[in-house]
Amino acid sequence: MAADPIPTFDFADCPVLPAKYVKLGSTCFNAVVTSGRFALGKFDQSITSPIRMTFATALDPETQLYTPIFGKMRADKMLVRPGIFGDPILSAVYAKPEYAGVFDQPVSPDYKLKLGLKIRLTNPFLGGTCLIGDDSNPITLNLTTGTTSPPAGTAPITGVPAKIVVKAPP
Repeated sequence: MAADPIPTFDFADCPVLPAKYVKLGSTCFNAVVTSGRFALGKFDQSITSPIRMTFATALDPETQLYTPIFGKMRADKMLVRPGIFGDPILSAVYAKPEYAGVFDQPVSPDYKLKLGLKIRLTNPFLGGTCLIGDDSNPITLNLTTGTTSPPAGTAPITGVPAKIVVKAPP
């Protein structure tokens, strides 16, 4: 299996740092997921368009500690259920992952992230207000790489550790 091409990076969504944090020593990250699977319950979809997350680690000059600050998540909607007779508009159901207020980036060499999501389900009859999870009760993901320890009968999944591919801007 060939590696995904290196995506373009966009730092326009870097969060504005609160007043007490300093730019020197703080870093903005743009994480781009270009392939894999997005699975939630019976929904299991191949990722066909990039999911982008922009966040910062902000340096507190008094404590010399870093605080993670989330910027923005961008993802396209994914088809959950095709429409009646193949209709892609009126009766099809789409899901769009969105940020839901939980973000933590513990200091560790394996780049583990905790991310809160809500899934917005849309079609003309649902409107845009049907959510799975929300800002007060998000779906909390513990994003990591390595090999899973699934229950018997399920094959383990092995991921590749995150790596920095572009250092501009620093």
